[in-house]
Amino acid sequence: MISDYPYLEFIRIAKECRTILINDTLSSNSPDLYDALYSNSQSQIYQIKLELYEIKWIELHWKKINETIESRDCSSVERKELISMFAKWYRNFVSNWNYTEFDAVIFEERMNILKALISVNSEWEINLKRMKVSFEQSKKLLNEKIKAFETEEH
Repeated sequence: MISDYPYLEFIRIAKECRTILINDTLSSNSPDLYDALYSNSQSQIYQIKLELYEIKWIELHWKKINETIESRDCSSVERKELISMFAKWYRNFVSNWNYTEFDAVIFEERMNILKALISVNSEWEINLKRMKVSFEQSKKLLNEKIKAFETEEH
């Protein structure tokens, strides 16, 4: 195995993922990111949506690492060595984002939990909007009844 290959490949993957992050930010390619960016920044759901995108982006690095390892034609010893190197670098990368090694292992579960929280929040917001519309309809009907009653008296 070429000694620079793993290092250069990790840098290539980091650069590719950084490009994806930039493109997602500048365009509307990522519904998750844009949903977060256009949420109320003072709400708690805003932070949850941003965290979901961040976790997906960090996990993307590991997915690209796995693709690289699987596509490389090498012996099982070299493959284990590659996995070990990439895992070490990935662990350091993840820790720089204030996630622990354990977090790196359970990203999928965290994403499911965050998606569920967002879904619950969306349903809650929909129900709140329905309630608001219902109140508005009731107020309108009551105002119309009041006007009709007042015109009957005069």
